[in-house]
Amino acid sequence: MSEQCKNLQSDRAIGAYWEKMFASLASERGFSFTPHQIGRENSAVAESSKSGSPHFYTLPDITIWTSPGQHHEIKHKYPTRSDEFGLEVYRFEALRWFRNETRQSVYYTIHDYGCSERKHDRICRIEDWKTASIGMLLKDNKRRISKCTSYIAGKTVDNVDIFYWPVDTFKPLSMLWDYVLKKMAA
Repeated sequence: MSEQCKNLQSDRAIGAYWEKMFASLASERGFSFTPHQIGRENSAVAESSKSGSPHFYTLPDITIWTSPGQHHEIKHKYPTRSDEFGLEVYRFEALRWFRNETRQSVYYTIHDYGCSERKHDRICRIEDWKTASIGMLLKDNKRRISKCTSYIAGKTVDNVDIFYWPVDTFKPLSMLWDYVLKKMAA
């Protein structure tokens, strides 16, 4: 079983902490935002009935409302032995749906604890954050799929399909935010 699936309560607390740290970084830059998942028992979802019956999609963790707007799925991860970051296919598909539905920028944003070598370190430095747009990840021809153990609806599930991308697919979050702030100032 993978390390992230040993203690749901602990892992959720760690995830909430890093979502708060992301929000703190956004606040320092003057962005307005909403953390959708923090403090919730169940994930915040959007409902769509376009196919005739209701379907629910988990929302990205944090929305930055400041123009041009950004939606971020936040994870606290360490690269795999093959130097990749992964995301469950079902979660990626929900983010892709959200991107297509809203025609807005959606990002998979990672606090890389490999920079400190320890999962439980609480040091938050902007240089340890990496991001990639869902559109970029969708087009990436280096993407691969594998099976892993993960949490789904609060339960440990084996043989979950996971997409993996090389770490260098992800760019520094500071690059995105510097670009956005520069555009806002122009």
